[in-house]
Amino acid sequence: MTVISRGMKQYEILPHTADVAIRATGSTKPALLAAALQGMFAAAEPRFLTPEEPRQRVFKIEAGDFAALLVDFLNQAVALSDINREAYEDARFSLVTDKKIEGTLIGRAIDSFGTQIKAATHHNLEVKKNGQDFWEATITFDV
Repeated sequence: MTVISRGMKQYEILPHTADVAIRATGSTKPALLAAALQGMFAAAEPRFLTPEEPRQRVFKIEAGDFAALLVDFLNQAVALSDINREAYEDARFSLVTDKKIEGTLIGRAIDSFGTQIKAATHHNLEVKKNGQDFWEATITFDV
């Protein structure tokens, strides 16, 4: 299974007193993961280097459940962003289960971020399925 996220923005940056929070939505788990990734990096306000070719980073993540998997996925993206000075705008998924994901992050080199996200947290984390074909997650980030 290869899923590439494209199309409309499926995240919202939420007001939060001390940290940053987003609400992401998707019709599938891969779409939800991609929307959360896009929302997190939008909240970080990357200052991209231009012109810059897209860069790709392969990832494999396992966790005890899908909510933990979502947080671990976002934290892996933060770590790769810090190491490689990149911001990720999209993802391709070759495998998505409740406990494991594999795929490729797609991003570009950055100069800096307007807001430095340190980590996705489990604080106030909410991941739920609304109806038959709609996933929603609310995620808080340490800044």
